Amino acid sequence: MTFSSVDKLHHTKSKGYAFVDDTGLGCTTHNQESTPQEHKKLIEDLQKLAQEWEQLLFSTGGALNLQKCFWFLLTWKWNNGHAHYALGIEAPGELCMTSGNALNSPTVIK
Repeated sequence: MTFSSVDKLHHTKSKGYAFVDDTGLGCTTHNQESTPQEHKKLIEDLQKLAQEWEQLLFSTGGALNLQKCFWFLLTWKWNNGHAHYALGIEAPGELCMTSGNALNSPTVIK
């Protein structure tokens, strides 16, 4: 994830954070356009990052409870220079993950 100050002079980058058993991961885009193709790319990037995290946990004896996992997409719709959050119906998508050795049984993440 990349966060920038309003004046674009300061930037902070992070893939996520973790505290005990709570983890947050994220992806951002540098594209100003909020298109279905851009949404799809972001979801694919997040799915890849989350699956890598799941496999790292699994390889060290841990596990994700996929029923407790969730994701969201924050994106903007622009109207005459004013931004508002796009609703799920305006920016649809699906993210699926596997758990442990069940590589042929993806779970849809809510």
